[in-house]
Amino acid sequence: MKAKPNPNGDKLRSDSYEASLTDEQREALYLLLSDPKLSLKQVSLAAAAWRGGEWDGEQPSIGTIGNIATRIRTEEQLLEVEATAKMLEAVHAKLAGRSDEATLDAAMELIGQEVIQKTLMKDDPKNRTAAARLMLKRADQRRFDRRMKFLEDQADKTKKVLADERLTPEEKQAKIKQVFGMS
Repeated sequence: MKAKPNPNGDKLRSDSYEASLTDEQREALYLLLSDPKLSLKQVSLAAAAWRGGEWDGEQPSIGTIGNIATRIRTEEQLLEVEATAKMLEAVHAKLAGRSDEATLDAAMELIGQEVIQKTLMKDDPKNRTAAARLMLKRADQRRFDRRMKFLEDQADKTKKVLADERLTPEEKQAKIKQVFGMS
């Protein structure tokens, strides 16, 4: 969970538990909520007590902590949906009117950006590893395709040299060496 409770700038209710906390206590609460090893009960016991109001000095209830956690997760999901929508718009813009190869390259570039984003958000390593493997396979495929294109071009040039009846066998051999960079 992120440390920012209200990325949209919404104000906390004045009578809420979060509003009763100092900024430092609120940040500590969000840090506790971000720890997947802690249960809501453990967070409730470790969090700062209410300050002021009718519950002054009491620990927050598990329900209160659960509501805060749910709100934060919902806000994070909304931010992810927003980021995904922006990424899809970028995909649409990049892929418009491209060849299959260029489309695949653009898609791999966008996957790379997504891997970086998930890495920064500390996403599951399995997801990052799978995406990274996919990008490496694509890079290998591009290298293979370039090499095949180079070899095909050399083969075409060699065929043209061999088909040229004006050249003597020695001239053909010299030109073929040039094609393969051996002269």
